[in-house]
Amino acid sequence: PKMLNIRDNYTTVPETTVVRLYKRLIEARAKNVHFSYYDHVVDITGFYRGDNYHYNGHWSWVYLHANKCKYDYDGSTIKLDGRPVTVMEWMAAQHKQIEINTSLLRRNSSRRGSP
Repeated sequence: PKMLNIRDNYTTVPETTVVRLYKRLIEARAKNVHFSYYDHVVDITGFYRGDNYHYNGHWSWVYLHANKCKYDYDGSTIKLDGRPVTVMEWMAAQHKQIEINTSLLRRNSSRRGSP
């Protein structure tokens, strides 16, 4: 999973929700887990005075929609196949693993021949 949150988000209180979840996933040795965590949501467009303007902390989607999420919880760059990636590149590379039960397929295909 890829998670994103803001330290000054008072709607969901990240320290008791997403930060705890992230740490538990890491402790459980979950694979491919990334968490971009920012102190504040600032105006990245410059329209409202740039870094001096803080949006509500619950507006973490500002960074997601602008494809700015590049760093993990520990500050390291998120990488895919050894190269740094943004959140959208990482998401585009994900796919669902499907396991096929071949014995079930064989059983069902043999039933098709009988009435």
